[in-house]
Amino acid sequence: MVKARLIVSIVIRLILSAVFLMAGTVKLTDAVDEQTHEMMLKGFDNYAVLFKIDTLGLTPDQFRVFVGTLEVISVILLWFVPLAGSFLQVVVMIGAAFTHMMASEFNELAFVSVLGTLDSLIFLLHIPAEEAPAAPVEKKTE
Repeated sequence: MVKARLIVSIVIRLILSAVFLMAGTVKLTDAVDEQTHEMMLKGFDNYAVLFKIDTLGLTPDQFRVFVGTLEVISVILLWFVPLAGSFLQVVVMIGAAFTHMMASEFNELAFVSVLGTLDSLIFLLHIPAEEAPAAPVEKKTE
């Protein structure tokens, strides 16, 4: 059972790592894919207006870099502290789901939901199991 949980965890974390590393990197630089990076720039310009990010003192670029950095950091955490990494990714996915709903980008919700579900599964797989209490020892009375 423990071996199966470990294998499932590793496979899911590999998938999540690839997705979040690509998503975060594309938000941070155009070196991976210029077209997708440009799409991110325009998207975050729209999200910044939608959520009035400027009231927080942030520009759309700062917001984009913040989200991209969280995504990259979450991948690192996913391998060294799986509970923290999966929790951070769930938080990012909740924010992404809310953002896409508010922006009427409903086609993105299915993918975000799948990622959030996989992250939740990783979180659950890495919650430390409680040890069963020791059986009481009967005292011999003589």
